[in-house]
Amino acid sequence: MLRELGFAFPEKLLQGKSDRFGWALSPERTTDLNGVDVAIWTATPDQVAQQTGGVWAKTDTAKQGRGLFIEPKPADYDIAFSFVTQLSIPYVLQRLTPQL
Repeated sequence: MLRELGFAFPEKLLQGKSDRFGWALSPERTTDLNGVDVAIWTATPDQVAQQTGGVWAKTDTAKQGRGLFIEPKPADYDIAFSFVTQLSIPYVLQRLTPQL
């Protein structure tokens, strides 16, 4: 859905392990997020801090407040973002747009 909305992904982030839902980003590679316009996480800020070993907080992108968190609560936002349907798109856009 993000590509259809005009988001682009840096090529260096698209290398490595992938499945049909996206790419895994190791804690060490979190520094690759330096300089992106926005980093979208499907987790809470605390979860991201824990999963990246604090590396995310040291990036320029994080320091400049350009992290967007699709938090698991309320679950409807997280689910609508992850399982895109014609009915969920308007809801996700209504929530996502102000976060940008």
